[in-house]
This record gives sequence, C-alpha cells and structure tokens, in this order.
Amino acid sequence: MGDKNGLELAEEIKAQNESAIIIFLTNHDKYVFDAYEVDAFRYLQKTKMDDKLEIYIKQAIDKIEKYDKNNYLFIFGNKSNTNIIMQDSIVYIEKYKKYVEFHLENGDVIKERITLAEVIDKINDNIFVLIKNGIIVNIKHIRSLEGLKLIMDDGSAQYISRNCLKNVKNKIIEYWEG
Repeated sequence: MGDKNGLELAEEIKAQNESAIIIFLTNHDKYVFDAYEVDAFRYLQKTKMDDKLEIYIKQAIDKIEKYDKNNYLFIFGNKSNTNIIMQDSIVYIEKYKKYVEFHLENGDVIKERITLAEVIDKINDNIFVLIKNGIIVNIKHIRSLEGLKLIMDDGSAQYISRNCLKNVKNKIIEYWEG
C-alpha cells in the first residue's frame, strides 16, 4: 500500500464511492474503532480469517443485492479470488472464444468462462444493448453515435451491425429521453 495505512486507503475509497463495502483484514485490534469512522463493513483478525472470511463475503454480497439490485451483476470466483462486477462500471461486454470479457470504466478487463446467454439473462436490459453478435454495450457509457460506430467513454469504438442499428438507436433514444 506504499506510505498509506489501511484507514487512509479506506477514506480514499469511500470518497470515490460511498457505497463501497470495506472489510479490514488485520493483526491489530487497536484500530477497530477507527474502522467505523470510515464506515467499514467488517473488521476481521487474520487469525480468524479461515473461519470468518467466507461468511463476511457472503454478508457483503447480501448487502450489495439489497442496496441496489438493478446495479448488481455478477460475483465470480472462488474462496481465494472473487470479482464483483457492478453494471454501471461495465463499458461493454465482449464474447471471446470460450470467455466473456467485461471491459470496465477503470480500464480493467475481467475475463470469465461463461456464455454470453448467461450474461444476457442477468443484465439490466434497460441499460445494455446487443450491437452485434458477441458485443453488448452499456448505453450509459456511449459518448456518440457516428453512422454504424459508437464511441464509448473509454475511447473505444464499437461497430453496430446493420441488422441491429434500428434497435440500438431506439434503445439509445429511449434511455436518453427516460
């Protein structure tokens, strides 16, 4: 973490995203009350990690689902690696071989071995639109439409198939008017 301690990092995270769920993992009990100053979700001692971490992650997931069910999308992974993806943070979704890649607004790409059909079943169809086979974009992240080309917030250009153009335009207009 460099020169920052966990509390300073938590303050920065909360400044950027008030709804961020923070679980402190530490060997020191003396900071437990300070953790509440940054609205920490849980405070976990490393000695109890094997017993409690999975429980705390499940509780965090429950909180996310209750907080904003329309924004929550997926939780992938296993005990040692978990990715929580929020719909608002997805710029576009792309099918690549046996994987689906989630291109996020922070530049990260999360690659999961699932089908695009599974993704389509879970996404909020008010903010996502299929622009061609294998590409779904988040309407919130469209900067402009130039003919068959969408310019996204991340600077990428996504091309719409002619078969999808009318539907894409209608969805964009519907979103921007609503």
